[in-house]
Amino acid sequence: MGRLSGKIAIITGGAQGLGEGIATVFAREGATIIITDLNDKEGQATAKKLGGHFRRQDVSIEAEW
Repeated sequence: MGRLSGKIAIITGGAQGLGEGIATVFAREGATIIITDLNDKEGQATAKKLGGHFRRQDVSIEAEW
């Protein structure tokens, strides 16, 4: 059990780079993670690797929130 056990974290831009790093730490700490990104392939791979979920999202489009 980690510090984020029982929490849900939505990480925008979580497919790679800094966002992926944040998602990795949150998952390790017990959070259920939802990764959003424009990059479908990398986002799905990262979510699968971390046991989380992926949704395609363009944060610049209000309707996608």
